Amino acid sequence: MAISKLPFLSGISGKVGPIVAYMMNNKQYIRSLPNPRDPKTPAQLAQRAKFSLVNKRLSPFKQLIKQNYGNDSSAYRKLVGKTIRECVVGEYPDLAIDFSRVLLAEGQVSLPADVTATYQADAMQVTLHWDPLLPPRARWCQPDDLVNVIVSHISYRTLIRSHHIAKRADGTATVDLYNTWNPSTIHCWIYFTSRNLDHYSNSLYVNM
Repeated sequence: MAISKLPFLSGISGKVGPIVAYMMNNKQYIRSLPNPRDPKTPAQLAQRAKFSLVNKRLSPFKQLIKQNYGNDSSAYRKLVGKTIRECVVGEYPDLAIDFSRVLLAEGQVSLPADVTATYQADAMQVTLHWDPLLPPRARWCQPDDLVNVIVSHISYRTLIRSHHIAKRADGTATVDLYNTWNPSTIHCWIYFTSRNLDHYSNSLYVNM
C-alpha cells in the first residue's frame, strides 16, 4: 500500500489496470492487484468435476425439484449439494451418480411396500405395481393419495413427467415411453401426494 502522488489518479477509486486506488482519511492510496491463485489440486479438480456432473444431470429436474420441495427457491441448490456428498460414486476422473439415492421429492406421505416395474416392449410402456393395502391407523397414507411417476433417459436431457396418473388404491400405473427408450436407458422414480397436493412422500427409485 502506498500514498498516490499520480495526478491522473486524483479522485479515482477502484480498479485501474493492475492497481486498485481508494480513499482513506482524505488521502488516496494505491495497491497492486493480488495474483489470483488456482493451484488446481487433485481434491479441487475432483470437487469441480463432481459439481459439473451433478449440475448437468440434475438441471432437467430443476423446476420439478422446486415444486416437490414446497416451492423452496433454494431446493435445487441444496439437492445438488446433497447429491455431491451422498450420491456421487467412483474416483476422479471416473465419476458417476447413483441415481437410486437421489430424492426428487421429500415428505411425510407414506410410500407403499414392494414397488415393482414391468416393461412392455410391444407397447413401449412401463407399468408400476405396488401394494394398495393401507397400514392400520396410518395418518399419511390414504387410498386417494395421488401417484406421480418420473422417467428420465440416462443420456438425453429429457423427462417424462406423469403427474396424478393414478390413486394409491389402484395399485398400478402405466407410463408411455418414447420409441427409443428401454429399461437399459432410463431411470424411474415414483412418489405420492395427498389429494389436496399439500403433502408429498419421498421419491422412490424403481429398478427396471
